[in-house]
Amino acid sequence: MPSRPNRSAGNGPLPVNPAAGNASAVPIGERAARVLALAYRARRAALLEGPTGIGKSELVRQVAATLTIDCRVLDLSLLEPPDLVGLPVVRDGLTTYATPAALPTGGAGILLLEELNRADRTIQQPALQLLTARRLHEYQLPPDWVPFAAINPEDGEYQVTPLDPALRSRFLVLPVRADVQEWRRWADTADIHPVIRRLATSHPDLFDTTSPRSWTYASDVLQALSPTDRTNRVLLTDALGGYLPAVWVKRVIDQLERAIEADDPLLAEVRALLGQYHTQPQLRARLAALRDGGQTDRFHLLARRLLDCVDSPELLRLMDNRAFSLEAFDALLADLPGDHRAALQRAIAGQAAAARYLPLRPEDVVHPQYVNSSRMAVVAEWLSRPHTKHRAWILAHAIAAWLDALPPTELGILKQKKSALAGLAAFLRQVGPTGHPLTATVNRLDLPVGP
Repeated sequence: MPSRPNRSAGNGPLPVNPAAGNASAVPIGERAARVLALAYRARRAALLEGPTGIGKSELVRQVAATLTIDCRVLDLSLLEPPDLVGLPVVRDGLTTYATPAALPTGGAGILLLEELNRADRTIQQPALQLLTARRLHEYQLPPDWVPFAAINPEDGEYQVTPLDPALRSRFLVLPVRADVQEWRRWADTADIHPVIRRLATSHPDLFDTTSPRSWTYASDVLQALSPTDRTNRVLLTDALGGYLPAVWVKRVIDQLERAIEADDPLLAEVRALLGQYHTQPQLRARLAALRDGGQTDRFHLLARRLLDCVDSPELLRLMDNRAFSLEAFDALLADLPGDHRAALQRAIAGQAAAARYLPLRPEDVVHPQYVNSSRMAVVAEWLSRPHTKHRAWILAHAIAAWLDALPPTELGILKQKKSALAGLAAFLRQVGPTGHPLTATVNRLDLPVGP
């Protein structure tokens, strides 16, 4: 993610980290991305205001990638005036300015100017002209390019030059903050070390003292460890202390040691449970012995590793290698206590790839013949058993993703198909409002499914 980490260490009380941000700000993630995408389509300059190290630049890059447009990022704090304005050129007795190579001259994209309110005045003034007037001297920003800017809050935590209120009013101002859940979703696809992903799962205060950037850099350190390094507690303390406060260093090392203790044999056991539990009686006997034979520590460790696997890209690898079975997963849940079962069901419901194992597709539900059909009966059967209700949640997630992917014209046609929407409404009544995002998606898309 972002560039330079905040270094913090020591053994005293933890400082409040400004990266935690304003609780009323928009969390960095999908919600903020939708606003920025809208700003681009409206051709309005956007101003992202948030603490350093939370991923503002990464968010803009992701928005540009989603829109399939270019993205250029200029760090104003590193520029000299000619880098932005261009060098003067005299032609026919008139002075013009050569266009800097960093500025776009064609195509479509987002031009992000970082550190706007921390840049020198000689850079800030032309940058503001580019943002508000879309031009600098003879240079004109191409029509399909939109300028965005990123600034730090004017809250006393940073040395910034406040922007004039009249100037701010010319931007779509988007206050943003770090959010553990959104960052965790990003981390699952960004090769963040499993130990840090587990901490993000169990510690909602992960960013209260440490920025997302620092956690990303700490992950890079963990990824580079040799097998010998992993057992060297002094090395780990010194290296991780370059990015994290002492209390978090200890938690990371403790998690790493637990992973080492349970590394290879437990992972093999987890994979066997997820792929063969329904066909291998010895696996059932082994699980029952751990659960009922007094080996509670080992049982809870196994359950934790199961959750780590299901709630990570590891599950996708098992699926791709045909080493996962939904029938095995269902049978396993039937033999787990309710708290472990519920955690695993929530985890797999959010794995989009799990929908491939279902006999129903979104089109089977958003269909005129869904109501009172055999397909509706299948869903009812899933929901009637505690160890299979996640199947309905997986389908609900899949329907939400399918609706979001519909082109506007097809979505408009769907809104007119009352019989198909009756099927969707019936499904929503079956699954209820929890365990899935479908209700929120239907409301956001303004689909008339009735009460």
